[in-house]
Amino acid sequence: MRSPAGEKGQYKYNFVLNFNSGKAHLLPFCPEDPFARKLYDGFSPVMLAFLIKQPQDLLILFAGTGKDMIEAYSYSNGQAHITGVELNPLMVRKALEMPEFHLKEFFDKGNVQMVVQEGRSFFEQSSQTYDAIILSWSGATPANYMGVSSYTGQYLYTKEAMKAYLRKLNPGGVVGLVHGSSRLLATIKAAFEDLGYPDAQQHIVEMVKRSVLETGSDQKDIWDPFQARDFLIKNTPFTAEQMSAMSPSISEMGLEVVLSPFYVHPRYAIDRLILRHPDIEKLMNDLSKKNAMDLTLMTDDKPYIYNQFRFNGINLKGLREVWAGKSLLSVLSEYSLQEVMFAFIFIFISGSFLLIMAPLFWIKRFSVTFADAKWLAYFALLGLGYMFAEISILQRFTFFLGNPVYAFSVVLAGLLVSSGIGSASSSLLFRENVLSIPKAAVLVTGVLILYYLILDKIIAACLGSPFFGRLGLSVLFIFPLGWLLGMLFPQGLKKINTQRPHLIPWAWAFNGYMSIVGSLISIYLCFVTGINAYFLIAAGLYFALVFLKIK
Repeated sequence: MRSPAGEKGQYKYNFVLNFNSGKAHLLPFCPEDPFARKLYDGFSPVMLAFLIKQPQDLLILFAGTGKDMIEAYSYSNGQAHITGVELNPLMVRKALEMPEFHLKEFFDKGNVQMVVQEGRSFFEQSSQTYDAIILSWSGATPANYMGVSSYTGQYLYTKEAMKAYLRKLNPGGVVGLVHGSSRLLATIKAAFEDLGYPDAQQHIVEMVKRSVLETGSDQKDIWDPFQARDFLIKNTPFTAEQMSAMSPSISEMGLEVVLSPFYVHPRYAIDRLILRHPDIEKLMNDLSKKNAMDLTLMTDDKPYIYNQFRFNGINLKGLREVWAGKSLLSVLSEYSLQEVMFAFIFIFISGSFLLIMAPLFWIKRFSVTFADAKWLAYFALLGLGYMFAEISILQRFTFFLGNPVYAFSVVLAGLLVSSGIGSASSSLLFRENVLSIPKAAVLVTGVLILYYLILDKIIAACLGSPFFGRLGLSVLFIFPLGWLLGMLFPQGLKKINTQRPHLIPWAWAFNGYMSIVGSLISIYLCFVTGINAYFLIAAGLYFALVFLKIK
């Protein structure tokens, strides 16, 4: 897609893939004049790498189709070794198929390397250190902001990722981040603290577009995750001489420093408070409560950089306004997209529950007893527990395998196969009294708690392993859990068929209904609990089966 020409008569080319699921800026490489682009002529994320000195080894994450790499090549006069990492292979492949952009010729250069891989797994596998690491524009879409799609790019902004960047920097090296926020700043500070740096403020410079400062638009919502703030981070303190030397270049880019070791803009006093506060986790928790949004630190367990949704209870004010005659559209416009989605999810769950329960009580030949309720609860708990167990595994291995497609394929196939084997073998184990429903429920609970305790640590330790090693380890973890999960449903059906056969249709209905409820709740519950807590939630649901005393 070609957008209108800019001031210099040059067209800007944008890549949009899969109905807006991926975006990138395209930049032609000119073999006849490869160094035509001049440093600090406007603003580009990769310019942050050149503010202090010219880097020799430069890593660009979210490399897209190579725009930042082409610019870095020009700015360094072809001297820097440039590595770009991009997750989306379709984007890179399609760009290479467009000969008029000469990208194949550019990527074939000896000091240029385009890697198609998830950023964190590449970073953990690489033993190389860098003079500069740049996190460019991520190209994330509204689905990512809402939290309804798997977006591995968010794992590049967590506390664990920031610590990894600082460890991989050469002395005096820099990390450049664009489109930052105060929440990201707090996460960066926490990373410095974990690595034992005494004063994070000495290592961070924050910049904002001058036009934004002049209009005051940066203060409309100080916590907006999409504010155009840029961070430059060093593993050694910034000196006064470096700040003076950078100042003209920063000005040429149309930026202004709002926070440095030597200065803070009055409107950014909150960022100075963040950098100076002795307990950053407590401060961000307090600010979350005060502002009714999630401003907590971003970690691999809660990596949601763009989504700040915080559940603050059910507000019926909108319903009362609609009942009083106010239009539905005008009421909905007063709420965030996440709040509207949460309301629709709540309505769907409630309405579906009534549609399932009403026939059960209205059909006269049924009289629902406590024994009936016990069986319905059993299948409801199975549906909800299985879904939380599945989603917890899926979320963890999306990060571990580095690609949502791989994770869905491996996790779903692994769980279906292992659950099928568990279902097939359950008859023998239950018939020989090796297992019973309470024993199987306890075993599932124990495995889920074990995964809660160790899986994160194993993933962190093995993230840098080769892909097929991570794939094999994923299958190894999925199989025992799926094998146990597959036993409880068929054995429950056998028992209900002999004791309460009239409830079989409702057993299926409750199980399916609660599976859907679990998938809907999980979209936003992870913002509150974190991903790893799903193992504990699933463990609690399966352990509740013991108290039903089904034999």
